[in-house]
Amino acid sequence: MAQRIKALIEDKVGRKIRYPKDCDGLAKEISFSVGTRISASTVKRLFGFNSNGGSPSMYTLDIVSQYLGFIDWDDLQLNLELEDDSHFLSSDLLSIRSSDIKIGTILEIGYAKGRKLELKFLGNCCFQVLNSEKREIRKNDSVEIFLIWEKFPLFVSSVIREGRNLGAFILEKRNGIDYIIANEANSNL
Repeated sequence: MAQRIKALIEDKVGRKIRYPKDCDGLAKEISFSVGTRISASTVKRLFGFNSNGGSPSMYTLDIVSQYLGFIDWDDLQLNLELEDDSHFLSSDLLSIRSSDIKIGTILEIGYAKGRKLELKFLGNCCFQVLNSEKREIRKNDSVEIFLIWEKFPLFVSSVIREGRNLGAFILEKRNGIDYIIANEANSNL
């Protein structure tokens, strides 16, 4: 599982974490994104560059999980288990990773009896909100989303409005999202 978490982090930042020095910038990025400080030595330990101190604490795992767009460590583990379940993956449910979307792709996400959220992909897990029927997420907000999974809640790891990070948001906690449509002709979805 640890290798998988490292791969998810590297996927999100768009580069390999090969050297201890890479962890310095990553710690700053995680701290800024989540709004909770994580030290460079903790990130180094997480990536195996510093074996002192043993396993990461639950606090660290929760911060890393939030950075990846999940509520906490338990939520991240549950999602990874669902991905590994071959029966679940053989179903018709659609999942989209931000890293698989072309810049400029417009996604329509349907939820709650006909409501929809329209997003334009800007790159690096970031979307601009084109249309929203939720007051927590408004038109022209920037949102950070790592993974979108049909029939599951939409985990938004940060909502940026007028330069301020308003924090994380979960859309459709109870029923999950109904559908995902990529509206861009040049999309690879």
